[in-house]
Amino acid sequence: MSDFTCCDRNSAHSKLPAQRVTTIAGVILSSTALLLMPKCPVCVAAYVALLTGISLSTATAGHLRTALIVVCLSVLASITLLMLGRIHRWKGEDKRQRV
Repeated sequence: MSDFTCCDRNSAHSKLPAQRVTTIAGVILSSTALLLMPKCPVCVAAYVALLTGISLSTATAGHLRTALIVVCLSVLASITLLMLGRIHRWKGEDKRQRV
């Protein structure tokens, strides 16, 4: 018989598939954005011009690049902390079940 109940909010089965997809998409998109982020602000300005048709100055492109890096790192850090919290809660439940 299964140890999980239908109302157990901390079980692995209680997480909705949409939440799992959102979490995975956040990790993949943030990681990809960090990997593909150009080092040169002129390259950022060129990418923005190619994708949107809007021209940016080098200084603005540099600020945009820094802001995108901060946002990507923040998303990755928050997802990591959420996952670590879930693992910690899961291990705590496992210890309580053994006693």
